[in-house]
Amino acid sequence: MEPVRIPPFESFYAEHKDPVFAHLRRLLGSGAEDAFQETFLRALRAYPELRHGRHLRAWVFTIATRVAIDETRRTRPRGDLPELAVEEFFRGRGAPGRLFGGAPLERKEQAIVINVSPELDTRFRAAAAAEGLLDVAYDVVESPVGELFVGVSERGLCVISYEADPDLQVERLARGFGSRVLRSPRPVDPARRQLDEYFAGKRKRFDLDVDLRLARDFGRTVLEELGRVPFGEVTTYGALAAKAGKPKAARAVGTIMNRNPIPIVLPCHRVVGANGSLVGYAGGLERKQTLLRLEGALLA
Repeated sequence: MEPVRIPPFESFYAEHKDPVFAHLRRLLGSGAEDAFQETFLRALRAYPELRHGRHLRAWVFTIATRVAIDETRRTRPRGDLPELAVEEFFRGRGAPGRLFGGAPLERKEQAIVINVSPELDTRFRAAAAAEGLLDVAYDVVESPVGELFVGVSERGLCVISYEADPDLQVERLARGFGSRVLRSPRPVDPARRQLDEYFAGKRKRFDLDVDLRLARDFGRTVLEELGRVPFGEVTTYGALAAKAGKPKAARAVGTIMNRNPIPIVLPCHRVVGANGSLVGYAGGLERKQTLLRLEGALLA
């Protein structure tokens, strides 16, 4: 049997957050919010150890139940919660109603639909980033050239894409950087702020660490040289190839520019043809023209 792929954590979380919260509300009542956050933080910590994506619902419900038991033991006076009842509940041999009150789990789950509030969702996403549990944190950033998908790893900025559809980008990031990819705006804020300053004409140089781990050999060298092309100036594919040590590799440089993972910050819009023509741009020639006009490198 083919192993079931482990989904990006964003997809896993989106699918399970509401039913898990409903489960915790049934078990803990008003104490469910803290337990919800702890459940998914524990899931994040364990996510890299998963070998396949089967039975993820049962896995996260087990974590949630453990958290609920821990919380109940912590808050109820000693003696009110017999050890045997806890163990029977956790193993599934005791009726849930015996320990926490109410109907069996199956009927209660069908009867209760509780959505996670935006505030609780935001709090969890911030906590996940603050604990350093994410392979990539991302957000969608508004700009004069359209929405930008911006992702940040622990090493630095790893993606800016004009294709701002999170579903598409999250899958790509999970394949390249690891499955713990989650929308979390706070780690993206430094890049967001500097992009805003750039588009407002207040910044000519980005001061951001970049993560180029997916670039290899010549491609990485080219991207590093690209980052040195000054604001308001242009270079050619051939000149960039020469600076990277392969003066005859202008065509290869064009391919690398087309696949540049961090446009704008690594300014592939500043690379033109040998005769000064704009040639191509992964974000479209209109965006390339806009960026060059913004920098004063294109007057017409």
